Amino acid sequence: MVKELLSANGLDPSIIQWNDVRVVNAQFLELDSEHAITPDGAIFMPPSDYSPDYSVQGNAGLFKHEMVHVYQYYRGDFVSATGLWEQGTKWFRDPYRTPGTQEYEATKVSHY
Repeated sequence: MVKELLSANGLDPSIIQWNDVRVVNAQFLELDSEHAITPDGAIFMPPSDYSPDYSVQGNAGLFKHEMVHVYQYYRGDFVSATGLWEQGTKWFRDPYRTPGTQEYEATKVSHY
């Protein structure tokens, strides 16, 4: 599902170390229990959105979105730092609707 999605959007899924990708059923930040966060190639999914298999249950759109951040990490992007910047400057511009941002790419690909 994810490899095909990446390929269909012109992204090379072979750069991902698939055996190292983890989906963790836990919050990443103590103060944020509502959002999925993907630092350093691992997805921290809040318990309300966690699923052991997103192909049969759970929020597949959110999973695909976070997998694009995994791809960005393996591509060499500074996902954590850029994500903090994009989220911290939402008042200035919407990163989900601004071409060239990580969030825009993840949203675009996950809605393909």
